[in-house]
Amino acid sequence: MEPKQPDCHRTLQKAALGGIALVLLVLLGLRLGLFPFPAHGVFGLVLVLAVLPSFFWWSWIDRWLVAGRRSWIRWTWAVYIILTLSPMLGVTFRGRHAWDALPPPVIIWIMIWHILLMTLGSLAVVAWLVLGVLRWRERAKPAKPAADDGHPARANPVQRSKASLSRRTLLMKAAFAAPLLVTAGASVAGIRAQGRFMIRHQTIQLPRLPKCLRGFTITQISDIHVGRIFRPKHLSPVVEAANRLNSDMVAITGDILDHNIEYLPATMEAIAALKHRYGRFIVAGNHDLLDSRKEFLEAMRKAEPGFLSDEHTCIKVGGETVRIAGLFWSRYEQPILSDPGLNSRAAAALKGGDSKTFTIALTHHPHAFESLADHGADLILAGHTHGGQLMLTPPGFRYPIGGGSLLFRYIWGEYRRDQSALFVTAGVGNWFPVRFNAPAEIVQIRLM
Repeated sequence: MEPKQPDCHRTLQKAALGGIALVLLVLLGLRLGLFPFPAHGVFGLVLVLAVLPSFFWWSWIDRWLVAGRRSWIRWTWAVYIILTLSPMLGVTFRGRHAWDALPPPVIIWIMIWHILLMTLGSLAVVAWLVLGVLRWRERAKPAKPAADDGHPARANPVQRSKASLSRRTLLMKAAFAAPLLVTAGASVAGIRAQGRFMIRHQTIQLPRLPKCLRGFTITQISDIHVGRIFRPKHLSPVVEAANRLNSDMVAITGDILDHNIEYLPATMEAIAALKHRYGRFIVAGNHDLLDSRKEFLEAMRKAEPGFLSDEHTCIKVGGETVRIAGLFWSRYEQPILSDPGLNSRAAAALKGGDSKTFTIALTHHPHAFESLADHGADLILAGHTHGGQLMLTPPGFRYPIGGGSLLFRYIWGEYRRDQSALFVTAGVGNWFPVRFNAPAEIVQIRLM
């Protein structure tokens, strides 16, 4: 006879699923702009969403291990769950720097594990809700008298019970092994992908482009995320590759750092080595501001004349004036709490300039496209999306499907609005160690 399952397992599972459902509803509300929420609060919600599925998964597997009296596996599994959760507790009590003390392979494993469980936990919530509705409907139906139809499977309850237990055991073994195997394979891929990127060449035609700017080249570098996974040692190949392109201008569209301000000096040194003929222009991304907003902004304004924050400057190319505008980071298009939003920032950045002047605008978030285009920007360069990071469809697919399509209207590549064009790059670095159908890249854009 199968031992009775402890009620605490079921209670913990229901509590975890309920918590996941609640966090998902809040995040959905934020995505739809139904209510304001501070940026640090979003990080906290994601942290909760990363932790709860581990409790659910541990409880689910532990029920099976208790039933099978597999005590040594049970304790090994419990220790493993504690070890994967300990960095999350470190982030909670010591801040994001707690991650940086760990070796990159360990960081990669833990990040992949939690992202995988977040995905599985979200699917489990959907299944839980669907099953709950079906069970409610079944209970609402009037009971029917049992009938013996002579079917052997129905006539032999012992045989039916053994078959059910066999299927359940197979399911539990798969549920136990599959996440570990997927995490192991993805971790190997993530370790091998560290610091790797491709060079992409993109030609963009612009109706208002002055003749003297035809063939003008821009090297766009975005989302370097120097820190946990993309280490300072990976900066030299980026600088060398960008300088070999020998572009007229360099555009860095945010997320230079992953989060730790201690990596800023090495990153600034690498940026200073990027060669250009007409300017190196930079805007801030959300990750740049996570650790020390004040220190980051002070360092950039002191060292980089081309750092733009809701403002524009002008350069001369072949006797023609070109306006370069840059937006400070905003997550939302409309004002939220103390954030004026992308629309207001676009208006501020282009205020006071000649609307007839050819304009290139830099923004981290691509959702500033409409506002910048409406205020006269001819070319908008953005990052932030990582090309969708994990996509089922290849880059440039007409109807992209994947992680990015849940968050962004513009995921990767070129988009048009009247006479304006947006280009979104997948970025060269990583905050998450695995990409699928979204390769890391440095882009050289040629204007025609």
